[in-house]
Amino acid sequence: MSDTIIRGEDKTIIALVNIGDSRDISTATEVLAVLKDRSRSNTTENGDTITCVDSGDADWRAGKVAVPYTTAQTAALDTGCGYELELKITIGGKVRKGFSADLVDVYDSDS
Repeated sequence: MSDTIIRGEDKTIIALVNIGDSRDISTATEVLAVLKDRSRSNTTENGDTITCVDSGDADWRAGKVAVPYTTAQTAALDTGCGYELELKITIGGKVRKGFSADLVDVYDSDS
């Protein structure tokens, strides 16, 4: 599956996470998300690092993270396909890092 971001439009990506055997990340003190190319290299981030909160479309107790991109943030993204959403979740002072199972494609509105 894939998610699509159109440059210059608001977009919220929903990602489901597991930490160990549990989806519950309600005790997280920080959840950050960034798009990376499929090589998962530290040097290939696409756009801003997004700070996620447990409100709106999110439900951290159920492991549902909402990653809200604003119009300005999507306008600054590079087009291409095959990005992955990297999540960094801080629980109990430890950072847990993982990738969404869905790819994220970025397109111009006239594509």
